[in-house]
Amino acid sequence: MGASLALSACGGQQPPPAAAPQEEAAPPVEVGGHPECVDTNENPVRCVDDKECCKGLVCGQDPELNPMNKYCVYAGG
Repeated sequence: MGASLALSACGGQQPPPAAAPQEEAAPPVEVGGHPECVDTNENPVRCVDDKECCKGLVCGQDPELNPMNKYCVYAGG
């Protein structure tokens, strides 16, 4: 099973090489009172580091999503 990584435009990342498809994350959206970072397909942004997440979110596990992956999640505050 291949792993895919959604690219986020919120973390100030360098754009990927022209040959790679680019998926930009939309600005955080308020969902149930908490911001959420989603990609252009409205899917939660998968990450490896906090820098890949929209402002105010951190890279971590979400028990409601796949526990094998990390996503940009609201950490409270």
